[in-house]
Amino acid sequence: MNKRTCYAVVLLMLMFSCSGQNALKDNLTVLPWEFSENESIPDLIDSVEFIVLEAHPEGLFKKADKLIVQNNKFFIFDMTGQNQVSVFDNAGKFLYRVGSRGNGPGEYVGIRNFTTDEKYIHIIDNYTGKLLMYHIADGTYAGTKKLPFIAHDMIIAENGDYVFARQRMEGE
Repeated sequence: MNKRTCYAVVLLMLMFSCSGQNALKDNLTVLPWEFSENESIPDLIDSVEFIVLEAHPEGLFKKADKLIVQNNKFFIFDMTGQNQVSVFDNAGKFLYRVGSRGNGPGEYVGIRNFTTDEKYIHIIDNYTGKLLMYHIADGTYAGTKKLPFIAHDMIIAENGDYVFARQRMEGE
C-alpha cells in the first residue's frame, strides 16, 4: 500500500468516526467535495480502497480514535468505546488485541494513547503512570517504563527518543 492510499484510508476512517464530537466540529471547516466518474481525485490521493475489517469478537471497536498504518498492519485505537488497540492485516483480517485490562504485569487500567515503532506498540496508561510496550509482531507484553507525568500523546523520534505531548490543565 503506497503513501497516497494510506492517506485515503486515514481520511475515510476519520470521516466515519467523528460523530458526536461537538468540540471538534466547532473548530472544523468542512468543504464540500463532490466528484463524478469523469472527474479525477485530487493529487493527494491516487486511489481509494475499501477494506472490510473482520468482525472478530476481540477486535470489535465502537470508534476509531486513532489509526496507524505500518508494516502492512492497521493499528486501530478505540479510546471512548472499548478502550483498546486492535490490529488487522492489510486484507482486514483480525490479528490480535494489544494487552488486556487489569493491574498485573503487562496489563493496563486505561489507555490514553499509543504509537508504534519497528519493534513495539507503546501504550500510555495515565491511571498507573506507565508506558507499556508490546511486541509488534504478535502483541505479547515486552516491558514497562514508569512515566513521571501525565501524557496525552507521543511519538518516537528517529533516534529512538520519546516525545510526549500533554494538555495544560485549567489553573496551570
